[in-house]
Amino acid sequence: MKPAVVEIIGQSGSGKTTLIERIIPEIRQRQLRLAVIKHTSHRHEFDRPGKDSYRMRKAGAEVVLVASPAMFALFRDVEEELSLKAILSHVPMDIDLVLAEGYRSRAYPAIEVYRPPVSRELLAKSRDQVRAVVTESEIDVDLPVFSPRDIRGIVDFIVNIQRE
Repeated sequence: MKPAVVEIIGQSGSGKTTLIERIIPEIRQRQLRLAVIKHTSHRHEFDRPGKDSYRMRKAGAEVVLVASPAMFALFRDVEEELSLKAILSHVPMDIDLVLAEGYRSRAYPAIEVYRPPVSRELLAKSRDQVRAVVTESEIDVDLPVFSPRDIRGIVDFIVNIQRE
């Protein structure tokens, strides 16, 4: 069975990462296996020049996996940015839930983090896949609205999405 996917969307600086950081322990406490995918629009070199893995990629290896007793990482150069769907194909099948931060794919249910004045517009008003909004502001939207402090309520909502 494929893991459920919930996108956490919002303007840069709205608090998406902070929210995910706060809800991870509650999700894990519920015995759900969790993966988080973080999107960035910046061009980063995740591998480091001078490291063996970097040298192997630069020598021509299409994929380099680095493994230690504690974790592993996969490095792969891509011609163009991969879609969320393509990245999800790399998530292990034993994961129950994936939180995808910073994507706006419109393909998966989303929770919007809205924080004026950082958030210039309420994305929930124009995006069908938004199922709830997390904000401290008074907003007029026909969706569930959660305070960023209501971690248990947010996770209850995500778990219900996950069961759909």
